[in-house]
Amino acid sequence: MGQLPECVTALLSAGASVNAKSIWRDRGIEVTPIELLVLKSGERGRRLYPLLLKAGATLPDRWPISRVELVLRDPYLRTIVQAG
Repeated sequence: MGQLPECVTALLSAGASVNAKSIWRDRGIEVTPIELLVLKSGERGRRLYPLLLKAGATLPDRWPISRVELVLRDPYLRTIVQAG
């Protein structure tokens, strides 16, 4: 995951959509890149949150109850959510 921020920056520079939904194949549900980071990578994805949010990614209004604590446990995302 060491080069992932550089890869994400390159994709965003090339015009990748930060809110495009794709199927999370493990679960069969639609997720955006930032949702997948929160649901799957936890701490390892923290460096990517600011990149995606600055590029216009939006956090969902509602999270599955089992994942709310993941969002609120992260100080950066908790601040974003509380700011509205």
